[in-house]
Amino acid sequence: MTIHRFIVAKQYIDEANARITLTNPSQVHQITRVLRAKPKDTFELLDGDGNLYICILSQITRNQVVAEISSKKHEPEDTKRPKLNVVVALLKGDQFEMTIQKLSEIGVNSITPCFTAHSVVRLKESDLEKRYERWLSIAKEATEQSEGFYLPRLESLQNLDQILKDLAKKSDALNIILAERKSSPPLLHLIENGMHAQSAKELNLVVGPEGGFSDQEFELAQKLEFKFASLGKRVFKAGTAAITAAGAVNFYLDDMLFKRNIGTA
Repeated sequence: MTIHRFIVAKQYIDEANARITLTNPSQVHQITRVLRAKPKDTFELLDGDGNLYICILSQITRNQVVAEISSKKHEPEDTKRPKLNVVVALLKGDQFEMTIQKLSEIGVNSITPCFTAHSVVRLKESDLEKRYERWLSIAKEATEQSEGFYLPRLESLQNLDQILKDLAKKSDALNIILAERKSSPPLLHLIENGMHAQSAKELNLVVGPEGGFSDQEFELAQKLEFKFASLGKRVFKAGTAAITAAGAVNFYLDDMLFKRNIGTA
């Protein structure tokens, strides 16, 4: 029997009374109309911060769903594993939404959208709130589907130059910028050497827009001592590059920690 899983906002969770009350219209619709849930059905509800609640539905109405908490499990973050953060330029069409979806499935720690010199997409301030709601909803659904315990942080939209300067201030980070058409070492080779040379607590991958980075942006990254990396001979679309790079790094980190745990690395 499939147990459905949803990430819920923390304000819905009342641990003192062992109860979760959902009023989010889309989640209520999904549970009541799509899944046709009934009282006494079991659901897994998460707060996106490592806590999972096994819940029994007790009340279902058109506007809300009430669930009683029967047990709680906490999945602690692996402090031995460096955090994986992805900075990606806004992309046109639905490419950016797909990128958020796949990065959330992979399990990155944060996603930072940015403007670059060659960015095609420009958002009005009035459109940002709705876009963020949409992006957060996509990240939640992808995290639920992949059975993740932690929801990626969706950082505020910023200019690339400022992001590069902020990342460069972190002494415990390995900062990498993906550079197509440049003579750069393969991404995983660079990460392996970087991880042996320093005990990085986070890995920051920076991915450009459809038109690539400008010469000025590359020069700033070089000045700030970012590492330049390649994904091989092929030139990927920006969204594909972000997903491929994050997936490769994620597998590398899993392999590295596995070898350490069994004493072969």
